[in-house]
Amino acid sequence: MSNANPYTKSPIHITQGTGKMLGIVSINSSTLSNPFCQKMKDKPGLICGKCYARTYESIYPALRGYLESNSRILSAGPLADEDIPIIYQDVCRINSFGELMNQMHFDNIVRIAMKNPHCLFTLWTKRLNLISPNRPSNLNVIYSNPKLDSPISTVPS
Repeated sequence: MSNANPYTKSPIHITQGTGKMLGIVSINSSTLSNPFCQKMKDKPGLICGKCYARTYESIYPALRGYLESNSRILSAGPLADEDIPIIYQDVCRINSFGELMNQMHFDNIVRIAMKNPHCLFTLWTKRLNLISPNRPSNLNVIYSNPKLDSPISTVPS
């Protein structure tokens, strides 16, 4: 497969953090090609209507290409061992842009975490229905509340 990222042989694009996120890498996907995101963006009262990722993805064609490629690769089928990226940092964000596409997308995130036990992964998602309780200990999940200006005291199960 093509080398989508300079420091890994994986086709998965690893985004390099900048500014306050300098040194924190992330694995992201497209909001523009994600049916879940497209459905949520038009629902009143949801944060998805103000999605910064969708805005940036629309403005920057190169970014959109990377995100759409990651979406296709992560959601289509199980990653081959040689396509799972090696993360050289201690921390990796999942979904600083985007959202889980489907169960396969989550399963591939698990594969990435398992191949990189030295790295702490944190996945932000609104789609708790796709999260398996049997996941590696280096994969944390943060519930991303979809409701605008509505703090929650308990994460839905």
